[in-house]
Amino acid sequence: MSTFLQQVKKLWPIAILLLSSILLLIPFFLNHAMIIGSDAIFHFNRLYDTAMQIKHGNFQYFISMYGF
Repeated sequence: MSTFLQQVKKLWPIAILLLSSILLLIPFFLNHAMIIGSDAIFHFNRLYDTAMQIKHGNFQYFISMYGF
C-alpha cells in the first residue's frame, strides 16, 4: 500500500499541471479560435523555419535561413 501512495505523491504535480492546462485551453476549443498577438507572425516564422530545416537537413542554430 505504501508504494501506491508514493506513486500518487510523485504524480500529483503532473496531474495538477495537466488539469490546469486543460482548464485554460477549454475556451479556445469551445470557440474554435486562438489568440494572435503582436508577435504571432514571428513565432509562426520560427515554426516554418524549423520545419524547412528538418525537411532539407540544413540546420542553422543562430540564423533563420528559410524565413524572414
